Amino acid sequence: MTKTVAVLGGGKDSLGILRRIKEMGLRTIVFDGDKEAPARKYLADHFVNISCYDTWHIIHYWHTVSSQCREPGFLPGRALCQ
Repeated sequence: MTKTVAVLGGGKDSLGILRRIKEMGLRTIVFDGDKEAPARKYLADHFVNISCYDTWHIIHYWHTVSSQCREPGFLPGRALCQ
């Protein structure tokens, strides 16, 4: 069972923590308002084009996906914030 971690922000400053998360064998969902965020191309398992400052939309997205997701390890109540 692979767990999934949400990371708020996919800019170059997030790449180090994303690498560490991947080394730990975890999957990532990255939220960033920049469609060209570096994490999207290199380290995100799933990228969501929502600004990391737009908490309402992030929470709405997270709960919508988690209610539809039957995948083991998807934990809607936990997030890693930068």
